[in-house]
Amino acid sequence: GLLEGFSCGVGIAHGRAIAGQIGTTQQAKIGVFGPIVNQGSRIEGLTRQFGVSICIDEATANFVRMLMPPEEGRYRRLARVRPKGMNTPLLVHELLPPETGESNVNNMEMLNYEAALDAVIAGRWDEALERLNAVSDEDGPKNFLLTQMAKLNNTPPADWDGAFSLD
Repeated sequence: GLLEGFSCGVGIAHGRAIAGQIGTTQQAKIGVFGPIVNQGSRIEGLTRQFGVSICIDEATANFVRMLMPPEEGRYRRLARVRPKGMNTPLLVHELLPPETGESNVNNMEMLNYEAALDAVIAGRWDEALERLNAVSDEDGPKNFLLTQMAKLNNTPPADWDGAFSLD
């Protein structure tokens, strides 16, 4: 088929932005502006690093938790990261279809992954590596964590604050 192998990444951030027209009457551009727009763009860029389709920020994940029943969709925490040029760490989540749907991530794997992530953030990397064994090798976020930890010789740095600084 024409779209075989086609995929795209979506990043969603929730917050206040300014929308409107800037420029002159000859050369006008309509757009949205503000830090949250930049954050959405950064989060979209992370979909490739995590190997997932949809990344969302913490505010959006809170809405999903409150408003979306699990039979419509789920989310999992992916990692605490500091994207290049940002000082504040972001807790990035993945938006997933229901367990019965198109998803190749079952609830058990999600629980194992999030337990591993908690250990990563807390600096218990030996435990994290052990817990990641229970997650499929095909899982993009698992491979992201393994890669980031390996870059640091599988030992949390002395100033570890639970967030990976990304280049």
